[in-house]
Amino acid sequence: MLAHFAVRMLNCRLFLIATLAWGAAGCVSISAPSSADSETRPRKLSAQENCGSEVASFVPPRYPSSAKSEGLTGWGAVIFDLDGSGHAQNIRVDNGQSTEVFNASVARSVAETAYRAGAARKDCRQVVRFVLHP
Repeated sequence: MLAHFAVRMLNCRLFLIATLAWGAAGCVSISAPSSADSETRPRKLSAQENCGSEVASFVPPRYPSSAKSEGLTGWGAVIFDLDGSGHAQNIRVDNGQSTEVFNASVARSVAETAYRAGAARKDCRQVVRFVLHP
């Protein structure tokens, strides 16, 4: 299986090279849902909900091994607050926007990501699309 890992916020070419070297399978795409996505896609994020500009050091989510082995794809979504010291707090699942198996991976990514000091925001949302490529 050809590994493909694309994160829209990063240069995909460099990420593809790094992923092929690591041998990971699956694609995790951090992006706002577009009209080209399936009918079950989450709604687009508002400017208030999108806290991507506050990221200092991004930790990408991992494709859950159980989902990968079963060939599952879908969305993970969480809501969180930024505490002003560079950390996400009060991370909770956005039930209406996600597929349950992917939420823990997205929550872990949000918790491990470093945010800009001084950024204090409420109800940020992170929506991640998990896709397998042959």
